[in-house]
Amino acid sequence: MRSAAQAIAAGVAVQPAKNWLAPAAIGCCAAPEVLAQAAIGCCAAPEVLAQANEKVLDVGCASMLFKPFVLAKNAEYTGLDLAENFKPNIVASADNLPFKDKSFDWVVLADILEHIPNPEDAVKEACRVGRKVIAVVPNLYRLNSLTFLPSHPNDKHITKMPPWKWLRLFRKYGQIEHVNGFFYCISVAFWPRMGIIDIFFQLPPFLLISDFFDRFLSKRWLFKYLGQELVVIVK
Repeated sequence: MRSAAQAIAAGVAVQPAKNWLAPAAIGCCAAPEVLAQAAIGCCAAPEVLAQANEKVLDVGCASMLFKPFVLAKNAEYTGLDLAENFKPNIVASADNLPFKDKSFDWVVLADILEHIPNPEDAVKEACRVGRKVIAVVPNLYRLNSLTFLPSHPNDKHITKMPPWKWLRLFRKYGQIEHVNGFFYCISVAFWPRMGIIDIFFQLPPFLLISDFFDRFLSKRWLFKYLGQELVVIVK
């Protein structure tokens, strides 16, 4: 996937993060090297601004990349993960959140749903405890998200669905307020022998085209359902 260094080398202006979501909404767990691009992607949406004193729950927080950005907004951060070695604030499963209904203003599901066998239960729980949920899931331009292709041993994605099935799942438990895609270069991800394809699509011309899509088209028409990542806000 695209890194901030590659974006700069390609002559693409990387904008600074403008809000608390900037580090994580684009692959915070699966691809931290793209964090600097988040302000260009889904986080440019004005509806994704956490306000002071709001409560944010980061489900599957791992190394808690969100935390400094949430605190910088004078918002309250809670990191939750099943793995104790990450030292989260709360050790619990995404499908059984130990909180009362609507305890948080925001619940973040960033690159977590594809890694668990029961994503529907996780979405249901997130919508129960959060007033708004922002979810980031793999999309069509990441070829390992396609169910008809064989899995690679390094592929940690347990659940694979096309964008319309993800959207149907989110609609089941809430009202979708925002959808956009991010990063419009094809990736084969976990197939090392095919890595030359990734290298090819990260040449400067393709990165420039992808950046144009991210900036101007990622929230419009069919383009918002394409890209390597699908970003959804549910109320």
